[in-house]
Amino acid sequence: MEPWQTDLLHHPLDDATSLPQAFARIEQAAIALGFDYVSYCHQAPLPASNPRVTLVNNYPEDWRSHNADAGHFLNEAQIRSRMQSSLPILWTDEVFARNPNVQQSAREHGICHGWTQVFGDSPAGTAFLSLVRRHPALNPHELEAKRDRLNWLAHMAHTLLSRLILQQQVQRDRPLSEREIEVLKWTADGKSAQDIAEILLLSKNTVDFHIKNSIRKLNVPNKTAAVVRAVLMGMIH
Repeated sequence: MEPWQTDLLHHPLDDATSLPQAFARIEQAAIALGFDYVSYCHQAPLPASNPRVTLVNNYPEDWRSHNADAGHFLNEAQIRSRMQSSLPILWTDEVFARNPNVQQSAREHGICHGWTQVFGDSPAGTAFLSLVRRHPALNPHELEAKRDRLNWLAHMAHTLLSRLILQQQVQRDRPLSEREIEVLKWTADGKSAQDIAEILLLSKNTVDFHIKNSIRKLNVPNKTAAVVRAVLMGMIH
């Protein structure tokens, strides 16, 4: 770890085991970089028809209590346009063009100057992380001086928070048994039902039974689709 990374984190991120614990460490690093607030918005890859959105932030309570989408008020058109870009978004009036009233309300609560990194479609889902402060305004010189630190923190935060969020969802909605997941893992490695039966000391009929159950529970047409959905849901790493 670089010296500046140690300065930002008194405790490493990758050993955090819960979402609140991980977010507290990210918040600590954001404060060390001169920001007051952190906001992370994650959209799970599934279900495709109605993706689950998770918001985590430390914005003022009075702001959050009056804004159900407090972490997700940036201009979506601006965010979508950056999905394939690694360039961050600096908060400007243009970014809030479609939400001027929300922007004014946010400013009244001290949510004034921000920097947002967008993470496009991936197996972990779509997300963006914002670092925000009351004052002073962000300027190009400061952003250039802190560029490596900002990028490192954003990507570390996304990697960790997306994993913990998906793990929470799997634990809450876990549709497959341990044996079914184990069979799908070997299927993902290209093993046939007979191969898996020999590896796990089961009959081929039993392996076929678990595969059929997985297909049914995950509501997919075949075992390949079952593997893909299990990976996207975080059940197979």
